[in-house]
Amino acid sequence: MTDMEILTNGKTFNSKQLSMIKMGFENGLTKEQVAIYAKPEIKGEKMAEIWKALHADLPMEQVEMIANPKYSTMQMFEIRAGFEHGLKMEQIKMYANKRLNDGKMQVIRIGFEKGLSEKQIKYFNNPKLNIYQMEQIRAGFFKGLSEEQVAFYANPKYSVYQMYEIREGFLGNLTAQQIQFYLDEFLSYEQMEAVRNGLNQGISEEKLSVYKIPNLTDTQVKVITEHMKDIMHPDRFIEYINKENCKDETGIILGIAASNGFSEQQLNKMKELNLEQMEFVIKNMHSISDKLCKSKTMNKKSLKEQNER
Repeated sequence: MTDMEILTNGKTFNSKQLSMIKMGFENGLTKEQVAIYAKPEIKGEKMAEIWKALHADLPMEQVEMIANPKYSTMQMFEIRAGFEHGLKMEQIKMYANKRLNDGKMQVIRIGFEKGLSEKQIKYFNNPKLNIYQMEQIRAGFFKGLSEEQVAFYANPKYSVYQMYEIREGFLGNLTAQQIQFYLDEFLSYEQMEAVRNGLNQGISEEKLSVYKIPNLTDTQVKVITEHMKDIMHPDRFIEYINKENCKDETGIILGIAASNGFSEQQLNKMKELNLEQMEFVIKNMHSISDKLCKSKTMNKKSLKEQNER
């Protein structure tokens, strides 16, 4: 009997499996080597990964790790790729974990291949992190951040977008104290971005605190940014938004008016206006007379007439 017959006799293989067994012998593998994967319970795709490892002349210890049936085909690929790219067994063992899917394994493998240390890898070798969070943490090291800086955001509680904003803060030369100002898992990434941009522009933390109001929508954040220069007293703005539980753009505009000393009576008059008219008031509030604001009627026509005087 041939070696092929010895390994397959009395066993049931499909065509893909038989093809891989035959390919092993045709490419010079010994019977002992082919026997590692010539087993009915090993699918053809996994046989191919083991064959590639043997064909690459990897040491038997490495081949045996790759051939472990607990791994998926793609997990086998990532382990084999690590060995073929020169990683050490200790490095491979850090990601040869069934709980890590092949995508997460790849993030770690590439980290090692690009020179990250085991200590750095540990910051994102965490099953609780998704692949995109892992990439954001790894990117921090690739871009030159220190372990202390990366530690600020290497936490599953931050979304991938929040991680990006924290990392970009450090890359933009913000201090750890400034980063700490918006390091809050309950802030949306839009809020974090607005604070980060404001800090880079030299805006005071007192004024930027208006972005830290809970549950601001993306639209509300944009309106605040557009009118940042119009917010005179941030504490009054925050007090109004929280008290009125503002959920839309008009609430933000009214908060800006409140920050400029508008009385409750004046604010109630503004509530009768549409958004465009409110924007007009804010834009021209320093030229609109107090008399007009306190008048019984406030409409777009009268506001324009006042502004033209």
